[in-house]
Amino acid sequence: MTGTRRLLGVLAVAAVVRGAALYPSGKFPGDADALLTGMRTLDILTGRFHVFYSRVRLGALEGYLHVPFVALLGPTRLAVSVAPLLEGVLAVCFVWLLAGRAFSPQVALASALFFAVPAFPFLRTTIVPTLYGAILVTGVAVLALAALYDEKPEPLVAVALGIAAGLGLWCSIQTLSCTAAAALWLLARGRRIPRLSLAITGGLGVLLGGLPWFAYNFTHRFESFRNNYGADLTRSFGTALANAVYGLTEGLPRLLIPPPNGAVRFSAWCLLLFHAAAVIWLVASGLRTSRRGVWVLPALAALLSFIFFCVSSAGEVRDTTVRFFILCYPLVAIADGLLVTSLWRRSRPAGILLAAAALALHVVEYEAPWSVERHRRLEQASEDARLLELLGDEKIDAIIGDYWSVYPFNFLSAGRIRAISADPGVDYHEYGDRLPDYGVRWALVSGVPGVVEKWKAPPGTMKHVGRYTVLLPDQNPPPISSTALRLRLQRSFVYGE
Repeated sequence: MTGTRRLLGVLAVAAVVRGAALYPSGKFPGDADALLTGMRTLDILTGRFHVFYSRVRLGALEGYLHVPFVALLGPTRLAVSVAPLLEGVLAVCFVWLLAGRAFSPQVALASALFFAVPAFPFLRTTIVPTLYGAILVTGVAVLALAALYDEKPEPLVAVALGIAAGLGLWCSIQTLSCTAAAALWLLARGRRIPRLSLAITGGLGVLLGGLPWFAYNFTHRFESFRNNYGADLTRSFGTALANAVYGLTEGLPRLLIPPPNGAVRFSAWCLLLFHAAAVIWLVASGLRTSRRGVWVLPALAALLSFIFFCVSSAGEVRDTTVRFFILCYPLVAIADGLLVTSLWRRSRPAGILLAAAALALHVVEYEAPWSVERHRRLEQASEDARLLELLGDEKIDAIIGDYWSVYPFNFLSAGRIRAISADPGVDYHEYGDRLPDYGVRWALVSGVPGVVEKWKAPPGTMKHVGRYTVLLPDQNPPPISSTALRLRLQRSFVYGE
């Protein structure tokens, strides 16, 4: 009972950490991208069902998870924040389960705590509704359930493992690092499924969890592999080597610490050294005890994630790379838990002090609800609300502008206003094709200074709402079709014609 209470306490901490990071809910970092899953939710609520939310790369699972919260709370950022919070808490449970089978109950609890209060770059990536929370929880679920299956090869565990692998595949092929790690480890353990019934049960679980993905790809010649930059191989061995160097020197460190600068440089490097030492300690301890132990699961998943990054075109991305390494973090959290527990067994004060110091260095990087950055994003959300009010007063049906400024309004307006990217290459949900031919009242909008003023647009009245500039054409609705006007404005925006 004491262990259960302690786990519930850790889960409560995980919920508080994620809740404080999400509420009060201002604009998300990368707001337009973060609300794409919510836009799919609005389609689902009106009977338009989807398999993917971003091209054919990322599945629409989170869009379905948002449904009850958007139905209850309306199209708000708070409504689409609930699912990532729950995914994060559930991932803590699976890390606890995995670490408990790899080591001891004490290590499991410490690992869960380090996962509940994680490094800020990892937290920031997995709490926004961009599906990476779902990728994380399905990936770590596969690892934990593989460990459980090795202990109890029963039909229920086999089908749960299969469903987790299928859901992970639907979310992203990124989870194949965990699925492949689980399969290889089970084979190395000699756990070839003993009965055909269990093989069928597990396979049915995969098909059930990944049914939308399989149905789409069977009818589209596996487009998720053909039109997915994450599935394309690097151009050469030299490129793969450059990706590996970048991953080791910048990619993985960015998962664990913000870019160090100024006074925080020393503390950031100390934290990075702690995580590196913990991983080395885990591998060394594991090799001393059993080379096929459960500890291999998160280690192999992390290694495969890194290899996939190096050999795929995703490895050529040099900015937002934290998302590609999130499935390495279960290894880091379990390693942290093992290191502090090992020290605690030798000297309780030293173990507690090390754990407290590491967790404190995580927490000081968080954006507090009263921070300047949070206040700025709350103010931006308030400006969004005022712009929506203006557009409603003007009876505007469609707005067009740069992607980052206008696209969130497809969700925030509950679909009443079609917000179209002036760059057609990033009109991900093709809202430009959803307009009627005539009778549409337009507005040109941008939150970037100078964009609307320099645009070769129809004459009209200029208005300002906070950071937004709004141009209301004099002839509204315009005398030409919606398609013709949209294409003309997009050409003008992209090419300056």
